[in-house]
Amino acid sequence: MSKFPGGDLHIVKVGFLLSEGFDLYSLANAIQPLRSANHVAGFQLCEWQILSLEGGTLNASSGIATETTRLDHAQLFNVLILCTAENLHSDADYDAVMQRLDHWITEPVNLGAFGGAGWLLAMSGALNGFRCSLPETGYSQHLGIYKDIKFVTAPFCVDRGRLTCIGRQAVQGLMCEFLAQEYGRYIMLEVEKNLAVKSGASGTIPQVRT
Repeated sequence: MSKFPGGDLHIVKVGFLLSEGFDLYSLANAIQPLRSANHVAGFQLCEWQILSLEGGTLNASSGIATETTRLDHAQLFNVLILCTAENLHSDADYDAVMQRLDHWITEPVNLGAFGGAGWLLAMSGALNGFRCSLPETGYSQHLGIYKDIKFVTAPFCVDRGRLTCIGRQAVQGLMCEFLAQEYGRYIMLEVEKNLAVKSGASGTIPQVRT
């Protein structure tokens, strides 16, 4: 039976777009709140899929292999979050991702990124007119060219369908805040309680299950 107060609810359908050398900790920390939201709500409130431009197996920065679905073959999603390698320009998918972002900016899809991948959103124009939280990197030396973006000094930021954070340590907070804006503070508090209980159970990284 549902523990969630309220009537009909939309389903958050997240696509995590990975590239070779992605941060597995960020991905796992993002999925945990979605799984916990389903648990505390008592029904399927969130769905997610693991994507890449070409599909197939990708290796995380830790060397762990993860199966992905080709982006063109993805099921319908309303949130697309980038989870890339730390060195953006060494990413073989860099140019292709930028081209795809040109398309997704025009679509009614929430866009997000973890850590340095947020600079891809900035460079594509996806963050123009939005508040965002991005890590200090070489790109931050040229903030003048991003005059249409409002940078905030916070670990994470969710602003009208744009999700950004400074890095892996802020990913869970980012996803919890996103859930709060989608469903209200009640679900966020319940999710945080659930995560707090689970975090004491094991010091190992959770498996990334789809």
